[in-house]
Amino acid sequence: MAESKRSIPVKTVLWKGAHHGFEDREPIHAFHGYHIGYNAAAAEGTIQAIISALNEAKKAEN
Repeated sequence: MAESKRSIPVKTVLWKGAHHGFEDREPIHAFHGYHIGYNAAAAEGTIQAIISALNEAKKAEN
């Protein structure tokens, strides 16, 4: 793994009711023993978190 001279922040969010594939617009179903299915709050929250992180990184460059 490459070394970094700066800290890399990590944030964990637990979305209640979210399953594997929460961003795919599929109904909740079982697949090989896993519950898979869409969760709007988790999908939208994840997108917003990524956009926020990218905007922060862009601000830090300037």
